[in-house]
Amino acid sequence: MRFWALEKPEPIVQRPLSTEKLVVWCAVAHDRIIGPYSFEDEDGKTCTVNRWRYLAMPKGFYLPNIRRHGELNTITFHQDGAPPHYANLVRGWLQEKFGDRVIGRGFDNFWPPCSPDLNPCDFTCGAT
Repeated sequence: MRFWALEKPEPIVQRPLSTEKLVVWCAVAHDRIIGPYSFEDEDGKTCTVNRWRYLAMPKGFYLPNIRRHGELNTITFHQDGAPPHYANLVRGWLQEKFGDRVIGRGFDNFWPPCSPDLNPCDFTCGAT
């Protein structure tokens, strides 16, 4: 490749910061799995999960699903301490809809970090 410039030529090669990832959410109920729900942008491409995208999932996907089955008053909502889960916006909405039936960071019912029996997806937390 040849690159011409008036001063100290340094070609600029743009690379993505990381490889594309697919973020999927699902819930486990006593009789079924709710989901999967893929986090995608307006164009249908995978995207970073922020507080707005995370909040859109329980509002537009999870809550209608559990209401359809008449389970709103029996559900306990569990989540870990990921930054989108801990946002004031999300915690406020979950508190309003589920009251004291939320287990997670920032709630009265605390989700223990790095607990393989309660959080099998994080079983390597702290391990070498």
